[in-house]
Amino acid sequence: MPTKRTPPKRPHRPRISPEAVRAFLAGDYAELHRILGLKPSEISPLDANPDDPRPYCEGAMGWRTWPKAITLREELEEVAAHVK
Repeated sequence: MPTKRTPPKRPHRPRISPEAVRAFLAGDYAELHRILGLKPSEISPLDANPDDPRPYCEGAMGWRTWPKAITLREELEEVAAHVK
């Protein structure tokens, strides 16, 4: 009996563009959020500090987006290191 294959659900990963790196290096929160397609409630990669594992308490606005913000910051820093 034939079945339909359901494609795996993969999270959308924003592409790190040169514009995103410029906004990151300039510290432009609004432009960085716009370029990366982040929602206003999501934590900015500019605020994400990998040395502080959990700066937001559970239940605070955006606390679930902390791991995503850390990942984005690491990617932005890696690309920015090659741009300089």
